[in-house]
Amino acid sequence: DDPKILSAIRIISGINSAAYWAMPELLPLLIIKVVNLSLKKGNSNYSPYNYAGFGLILASLGFYRYANKIGKAAISLVETFGAIDQKPRTYFVYNTFVRPWVSHIRSTLLPLADSYTNALQVGDLEFASHAALVYSYYSFLAGVDLEESARETEKYADATSALKQETDFYVLENYRQTISILSGNETFNGKIQGTYFDEEKMLKT
Repeated sequence: DDPKILSAIRIISGINSAAYWAMPELLPLLIIKVVNLSLKKGNSNYSPYNYAGFGLILASLGFYRYANKIGKAAISLVETFGAIDQKPRTYFVYNTFVRPWVSHIRSTLLPLADSYTNALQVGDLEFASHAALVYSYYSFLAGVDLEESARETEKYADATSALKQETDFYVLENYRQTISILSGNETFNGKIQGTYFDEEKMLKT
């Protein structure tokens, strides 16, 4: 209940995603700091998200079974706390970075779609966009019919564009172009170029 500790945990949790993209070597330190504070001072609404992040760390080290146990505990805890603002992030981290190591990748699709919807409902535009991106990517990897995958990827690309999440949008457009080529709608010339994406233009920007 120490307000200083809670503030520290909230601030650290708020910059985890930025660290993942800008300084990934810092991310484990941030996560472990919150995990240690949670274990010493008690859990808060932000703890499940960081426990899921700890699962990410364990999975990256090859400890998949332990990572999954931690990840499932994070999911259970976020539900127990009713932390609706942290639920999309917690589910996203578990289903993106942990669950695929122990379950078929198709098992992540519905939770990721739900994470997208739930993130929108709580105004977490960043993680709504991330969930849309990973859902589309994992659908493709899971071997979902290309026509269905194209429809879903188009839907989520439009959504990320509307959310002003430029990086996720361009990655999704890359996937759309790849699917279009694999579907035979466009010709592959050795580069990912066409209606939706042009790798040469992107490399110049």
